[in-house]
Amino acid sequence: MARFEGIFDAPDLQVAPCGLLSVAGVVTSTDNPNSEAWIRGFDTLTNSSPTIRILSNSNAAVSNGTIFDGSAVPAYYSTEPFYVEIETKNTGQNLMNHNPFDGYILTQLEAASQKAAEYELWMGQASKALTPAGTGYLTEAGKATTVTTGGSAPDKALALLEQGIADSPTGARGVIHMTRDVASVLGSKLMYEADSQLDDEAYAVTRLGTSVVIGSGYTGSGPTGTTGAAATATNKWMFATGSVGVVLGEARIDNESLAQGFSPATNDSIVKASRPVAVRFDPSIWLTAQVTLP
Repeated sequence: MARFEGIFDAPDLQVAPCGLLSVAGVVTSTDNPNSEAWIRGFDTLTNSSPTIRILSNSNAAVSNGTIFDGSAVPAYYSTEPFYVEIETKNTGQNLMNHNPFDGYILTQLEAASQKAAEYELWMGQASKALTPAGTGYLTEAGKATTVTTGGSAPDKALALLEQGIADSPTGARGVIHMTRDVASVLGSKLMYEADSQLDDEAYAVTRLGTSVVIGSGYTGSGPTGTTGAAATATNKWMFATGSVGVVLGEARIDNESLAQGFSPATNDSIVKASRPVAVRFDPSIWLTAQVTLP
């Protein structure tokens, strides 16, 4: 069957709504060399775990007046950036109609960056590959406090996470992270705000107003080493954290020309593009709940 290239325009790639970039504080770096020093890693000052006390009206200490003792909380926590890379393969004939240097490969990279950041935030694959291993991903062993005993119904797990957020040092708003199937089962327990179903800025909140990230890159697995950590069709995990942030570096095509990556033997051209990304969350809230889906 003959193939016809370039007759129909492909639809624009859409970023999944209610994803990480709709909730996180997003910083986009420039191509200024001084602005990308963060790629080698950076530390964030902790400002959400102060010591909190209740005093009498004479400024005196009272019995059981310490709400939270933050004296042992580290002043900084580290973030390890990573790279997102995409690769496309085109035939020599296809290159006549779709030149990757015209920008469509960068559109693909922009669309894929959110899912890649979600995957790394949940699984920490790039962080675990470091020597010594990095930290600060959701499923890191021994870090999140489990609020369920075995698998719970999605609405109960959500309620337990909400209460756990209230028990955080300052009672901060928090962010709840879940997969799309868990969000679908929760139904009216979540509320959505969007101008349309394809609105990149769409976001979700719980009925209490807690921000929700419904990540296409989230795997649903639980903390490493925990019983039942493996995600299945009926076994998933949710997490709650403090605020989240993402840094997006400059997106670049790695090939210097179409000749680089072209194979005359197969008439295929391999083109790659990449960008540095960093994703972090405030660990003053770090909770998890095991969910049994119907």
